[in-house]
Amino acid sequence: MRLTTAILIFVTVGVFFSCKKKETVNTPQPEGIKGNASAIIINQVQDSVYITFSGLDITTGTQPHILEMVLPPSDTLVIPRADLKDAYRYRYDWHTKDYRRSSWMQTDASGKPQLQSIDYYGEQQDYPIIINGQQRNEMLICLDGDGLSTRWEAVDAFDTLGLSVWGSLTERERVQSFVITRFHTIKHSFVDTPNNPRTTNLAFTMDMSAQRMWLRVIQKADSYVLSNDLLPWLNKTTLANDTLFYSRVTTDSTGVIYPQPYYLLVRKSIER
Repeated sequence: MRLTTAILIFVTVGVFFSCKKKETVNTPQPEGIKGNASAIIINQVQDSVYITFSGLDITTGTQPHILEMVLPPSDTLVIPRADLKDAYRYRYDWHTKDYRRSSWMQTDASGKPQLQSIDYYGEQQDYPIIINGQQRNEMLICLDGDGLSTRWEAVDAFDTLGLSVWGSLTERERVQSFVITRFHTIKHSFVDTPNNPRTTNLAFTMDMSAQRMWLRVIQKADSYVLSNDLLPWLNKTTLANDTLFYSRVTTDSTGVIYPQPYYLLVRKSIER
């Protein structure tokens, strides 16, 4: 494992640097700074990762302090005390160049997305930060990699056999659109049974236990899944990054139900 100690040069609130072992330089610690704790970023991914280290004063939530860096495969970066601000909460976001590994896809056991952060105090022990994650396509599908959001619209619908039932749906039933955001929320726009336009904007969970993409919203106001594979309920799947399926989710005495029709969604736009 290589070890890199970085020197950071700040312009306003940010800096971009690439870690290279041959350019190892120790930043001198200014007088008056207490403690010697470093942030140690350990890249366990067999690929370069692009990292944004964004800090705010813990007490005031202001005075942003932003570092941007590229860490080579299986490398370790040491950010010394002199380049960190005491009593700051640093959130770190990272992704590979192809966006197939990313902190955006880190979840807890229930599938709830987890923000990655440390509360930094110079007089504490060093702060190890592990970079690792599964190779998946959620970020490419939902955000086209670096997008802020994507908008999706229904263009077809199927029964459980995969036969189109679009022609038999009313205009009201055909209106289904979704906006998936970087903030792990989905805005769902539709027309309810009294023909009133409705919109819900709710957080989603992600099932990372299977290869298929599975965004799930289960709330009293709205319950559904967006996926590229609805088997065994729908006999269709998609490998494209710009198509998904939508199914409502309900429950009865037998458990969870995914009732037909199952909608085909097409990605219509990307906000960057």
